[in-house]
Amino acid sequence: MEAVFYSALVAFVLYIIYSYFIILSLGFTLYLACMIYAKKNKLVLDIGKKGIFITGCDTGFGYHLAKNLALDGYTVFAGVLHIEGHGAKQLRALKLKSLYVIKLDVTSDEDVKQAFREVESRKHGLWGIVNNAGFNIFGDVEHATIEQYKTCAEVNLYGPIRIIKTLLPLVRKSKGRVVNVSSVLGLYSRPGWSVYHTTKHAIETLTDSLRLEMLKFGVKVAVVEPGTYDGATSCRSPERARFRQIFHLS
Repeated sequence: MEAVFYSALVAFVLYIIYSYFIILSLGFTLYLACMIYAKKNKLVLDIGKKGIFITGCDTGFGYHLAKNLALDGYTVFAGVLHIEGHGAKQLRALKLKSLYVIKLDVTSDEDVKQAFREVESRKHGLWGIVNNAGFNIFGDVEHATIEQYKTCAEVNLYGPIRIIKTLLPLVRKSKGRVVNVSSVLGLYSRPGWSVYHTTKHAIETLTDSLRLEMLKFGVKVAVVEPGTYDGATSCRSPERARFRQIFHLS
């Protein structure tokens, strides 16, 4: 009886070891297959020849993205509202041949057309667009003026549309990508923010539509939704100053 028990125990242990070996072998084979597939399909960029166009590079996200991508070797076209402003001077001070600082008011058709001509003249092509420029206006629906809604929309919504419509042919040619910077405030609503909310909700659906339209061309379209980064962006600075002035805060 004892011999039968030990034989059964040995058989069971061997079965467990065999099963473990089979599972381990299958797992390792699957891992190798995934690695080979990833290596074969890996997107390798010749970064020095791939241009990236970024709006809103005076401060915040745009400034740091332009700076770091240029330092990494990418060709960067950094759009700034104030060509003699602090951010523009800091970028030029890097003295990088791959970094082009361009005057760009995204509400100006002529500025956007000139930016297109600048990109084309450099012969690098354009692999990516980052629509980062943004502007914020506080105000309840009842008290915010139509002009305030229009002003915010010109920067946050029509600005990206201008950039996309003008530069998209270059990105389509390179099968690159478009990144629109929205906000978590484009996903929900809160009182006193309707002017800003409406533009960011619009950017969300604009991005979704563009993504579907660009699938057949191999162009990737993504949206970035930052949270509250007051210290990293100046999009609320004019409104803070206005608020402090109205309520006589030092």
